[in-house]
Amino acid sequence: MGINRTGVYYKPKTPAADQAEREELIKSRLDWWHTRQCYLGVRGLRKKLAKEDQLTVGRKLVKRYMDEMGIYAVYPKPNLSKRSKEHKVFPYLLKNKTIFLPNQVWAVDITYIRMGKKHMYLTAIIDWYSRFIVGWELSDTLDTAPVLDAVKAVGIPTVEVHISDPDTREEFRKVSYLRAACVASVKGHGLEGYLEALRLLAGKN
Repeated sequence: MGINRTGVYYKPKTPAADQAEREELIKSRLDWWHTRQCYLGVRGLRKKLAKEDQLTVGRKLVKRYMDEMGIYAVYPKPNLSKRSKEHKVFPYLLKNKTIFLPNQVWAVDITYIRMGKKHMYLTAIIDWYSRFIVGWELSDTLDTAPVLDAVKAVGIPTVEVHISDPDTREEFRKVSYLRAACVASVKGHGLEGYLEALRLLAGKN
């Protein structure tokens, strides 16, 4: 019939598709530059995009993408964290505490990773002593749900939950996270702390 087969199935890209593809490209390059020169801020990364990648991006857009990806310039600052006024203050239970056993303390970390032309967020639960990843969850959104899913998927009874900077990370500010993951905060060091934890668990069963 004289019709090109590829032309029959061709669908032109919509402006929304072009915009999404450009966003992924910019985020991919931001991640690449941040991994290699983590001290670069909004202005530095914007210059790299323009000079090295020929991508003209506004300063506000670069800032918004960096916020969405959870990346920021790494350098010494006078004030490293600011507490949310509505966030409850919890005592830091790891001060002067020796970590000498697996599953004694877990850390939760969220990182941005590339997946082909798109990106996802990896929530990992890491055992502080062995550095072993005891649980993880992949998600295309940066919110509380992946953290809860990762904690629930581990399947190990949680006695203590220590969060390093819950007041500076939006996904840790949610009350639902604290209610679902943190049953109680057990104070104590060494053997006495574990005995107290066992007494607490025995009382709940």
